[in-house]
Amino acid sequence: DAASLFERQHQAVGGAAWDRIPEIVERGNMSTSGLNGPYTVFTDPHTGYSKSSATLAGSVQASGFDSTGAWSQQGTLVEPLNDVASTASARSAAYIARNGWWSPANDPATFAVIAPSTVRVVPKGGDPLVVTFDASTHLIASIADTNSSAVTTTTTYSDYRNVNGVMYPFATKASTGDPKYD
Repeated sequence: DAASLFERQHQAVGGAAWDRIPEIVERGNMSTSGLNGPYTVFTDPHTGYSKSSATLAGSVQASGFDSTGAWSQQGTLVEPLNDVASTASARSAAYIARNGWWSPANDPATFAVIAPSTVRVVPKGGDPLVVTFDASTHLIASIADTNSSAVTTTTTYSDYRNVNGVMYPFATKASTGDPKYD
C-alpha cells in the first residue's frame, strides 16, 4: 500500500534525522537550453515554502512559494502567480518539498498504487504526481508531475549521498520529453 511505500522511503532518507532539518539550501550549476549558470534553492521542509534562483545568460530568473502564494521573477520584475494552473503547480511543488506523503492525516491527498513501486498522488488543490521508488533502496527515483495543460515534467533523482544522516539526491534531471529543454 502507499502508506508503507512512503514509510520505507522516509526511513531510507533518514527518518527522524530528516524531520529535524530546519532548512535545505541547495547550490549547484544548471544547464538548460544551451545555457549554463549557478542556481540556489532555499526550502523549508516543514511548510514547503521555497525560493529558487538561477542566473542564465546574465539574467536572474527566480520563482517561489510562500505564505502569499506563488511568484516569479524575470530580471527585476517580480509578479504573483495566482491563476488556477500556477497555484496548483505551486501546491504540488510545496507538497513534494515538505514530503506531504509522510503525514497524510495533516496533508490531504489521494493515493493509488499503480505498480509495485509506483504511487499516484494528488495533493489537495494540486497537480497529479506519479512517484516511482527504487525497489532496492526505497529512495524516490522519479516524480512525474502533470500540469493542467497536460504537460508532464518528470524529475529523476540520482546520486543520493549521506549528509548528516540524511540521504539527499545530488543530481536531478527535469524533462518534458524534449532533451534540448532538460
